[in-house]
Parts: sequence; structure tokens; C-alpha cells
Amino acid sequence: MQPEANFRNRVHRRLKKIDLYHHVHVQSMEAGNGTPDYYYEAKGTVLWVEYKVHPNKCSPKQERWIARTRKNGHRAWVASWNPKKMTVSVEMNPGEVKEMELPTYVDVLYGAVVQ
Repeated sequence: MQPEANFRNRVHRRLKKIDLYHHVHVQSMEAGNGTPDYYYEAKGTVLWVEYKVHPNKCSPKQERWIARTRKNGHRAWVASWNPKKMTVSVEMNPGEVKEMELPTYVDVLYGAVVQ
């Protein structure tokens, strides 16, 4: 299994334990290039998340997609797993990166969608 897929699976296994509402792996949809990996929604809240494994970065198309989405008032995060440190770095807003352990990230993700 690819490292990025392994990271996403670890997140979603934890989310299932706390009764995940609705999420879609965007690659299963007919989405354009640059669209983030996952779309989460619940109770009128939407969050897009692009998953990466350190040191991989977003492509220019992904960066443009995320910037446009944020500019239009929607939330889009980039979550990067660092297997050496066992932490997730999450860019929730431009230039705002928070580093946390995986269980904390799952709690933050869940809280951001369910509110």
C-alpha cells in the first residue's frame, strides 16, 4: 500500500470508531486535477482535505484549487504525515501549520466537521 493511502486509512479507521458521518474519497468521483483527496460533510459543514506524506508537497494545481476554495469562503486543509516523528502537520489556513499526533488530528478533523 502506498504511504499516502496508508495514512488516509489510519485516519479513517479512527474516524469510524467515533461514528463518522459522511466522507468521500474524491478519486472515486469525476473530479478535476488538483481536487483534494477527501470531502467531509455533516450538518451543513463541508471540509476538503488533501493528504500528503512528508516530504511530499501539493502540486501547483492542488495549491491553486485549495487557494480558490479558501478565497470563496470554504475550508480546505492540507494534512501531512511525518512517519519519522509520528505526527501530522495540518495547514488549516494559509501559513498556519499545526503539528499534532494522529489521534489529536482525528479529533480536530471530527470537531471541524461536526462542530
